[in-house]
Amino acid sequence: RVVTVCLKKPWAPIHMPVEYPAIEMTRGWHRAFIALGSNMGDKERHLLDAVETISQHTHNRLLKQSTFITTAPVGYVDQDDFLNGVISIETLMTPVELMTFLLEVEKGQHRVRTIKWGPRTMDLDILMYDDWITDDERVTLPHPRMHERTFVLEPLQEIAPYTIHPLLQRRICDLYKDIVER
Repeated sequence: RVVTVCLKKPWAPIHMPVEYPAIEMTRGWHRAFIALGSNMGDKERHLLDAVETISQHTHNRLLKQSTFITTAPVGYVDQDDFLNGVISIETLMTPVELMTFLLEVEKGQHRVRTIKWGPRTMDLDILMYDDWITDDERVTLPHPRMHERTFVLEPLQEIAPYTIHPLLQRRICDLYKDIVER
């Protein structure tokens, strides 16, 4: 399910000692888990619209969707409860491309960033992308606080209980069990 394309141009006017210039690109499907949250307006409609927008993009395929759960806010607590869920997709996008796309989806849902962890119409986070571990300034994988958050682990364990957290090397269902038994 991975394709590598190499484009060679043997007679390119390059004044360097090379056999030929070429560009090579590899594309394949990657599995990503995305957390969704909303606590303003019609929360369920915001989540459903985001799922539809994500899944209708030509580079994405929706695999699974959790049920939505109502949770209390974390961090900044003087706000309405959240409606949260998780989806699993296959995507041709890189993590940075996917994050850029998700930020556009948030913007399309009128997301405004004024208070850290404050009220929002839409919040989308990449939780995991295959088993990648990155500390890129634009996308950190896996999500650095996902294993501490019930509102992430509960819907994630519903759709992917035996998926292994790539850093902690533990199943999602076990991480969820740990957090609810505290």
